[in-house]
Amino acid sequence: RFDNEKQKEGEAAVSYSHTFTKDKVLNFDYTYSLQDEVEDNHYTNTYAFPFVDTLLDNTLIKQRNDEHLFKLTYNWQINDKSKMVVGYEMELDKSNMRYFVENYDNYAWVKDSLRSNNYIFNENVQSLYATYEREINKFSFLLGVRAEKSFITNKLLTINMNVKDNYLLCYPTIHTQYDIDKNNTFQMNYSFRVNRPEGEDLNPFPEYQDPYNIFKGNPYLKPEKIHSIEIGWQWKKDATTFILTPYYRYAYNKMTRITTIDSNNVTTTTKENMSSSKYSGVELIFTTTLFS
Repeated sequence: RFDNEKQKEGEAAVSYSHTFTKDKVLNFDYTYSLQDEVEDNHYTNTYAFPFVDTLLDNTLIKQRNDEHLFKLTYNWQINDKSKMVVGYEMELDKSNMRYFVENYDNYAWVKDSLRSNNYIFNENVQSLYATYEREINKFSFLLGVRAEKSFITNKLLTINMNVKDNYLLCYPTIHTQYDIDKNNTFQMNYSFRVNRPEGEDLNPFPEYQDPYNIFKGNPYLKPEKIHSIEIGWQWKKDATTFILTPYYRYAYNKMTRITTIDSNNVTTTTKENMSSSKYSGVELIFTTTLFS
């Protein structure tokens, strides 16, 4: 296999901030990013035993990703002990993936119509969110909620087919902290998170990594949802910090890689939403400064 890859990336950003008073600030941010990639694969398959004629094929993969991100945030410092943030966010993603495959047949290169394809992924995610922070003596907390509406369209141009998926989700967040003394802090947190599938996870057209290994996406893949609970203890003295964080997480609609092998020994890998999973663990962090 000879694989020549070229990739270009770019990003531009602009921001604007308006201060109504020292306690009330409005921020606007816009970011545009792009990624353009070309992958030119040339395969030679030689068989020693049993003998089969040498097979040649070319695979040209072109992929372009464009992302627009708009953020509008209003920060309000209510008083010395509390503040609030409300905001709106819009994310526009577009991916264009093109696969052009040729086989060498009778001393000429011939397009493989079964493996060549064109796929476009469009995602529009609009969100409203708010957070409220408050300190009460040694106790402090943060309450947050985010409502998110997603509009997803998979355009399978090669077979003239569109697959759409629209869904509304709300993400609550709770962070609490209690300062036991000047060295010890106790925390308890809960959050609900979502991992959305990317364009290549949804593209149903097979990508031939080589003639015997194929990856294809699942256009009906749902987002993975995770509930997370954490309890933390932090001890800090001078330049030394010790953090102990037991956690428990419950995930459902989990995106899992599934691999099958057919009678021709061709391995096909895709992703499916599997049943829920539960897992727990402990994170331990220790830092110190020996010299300063």
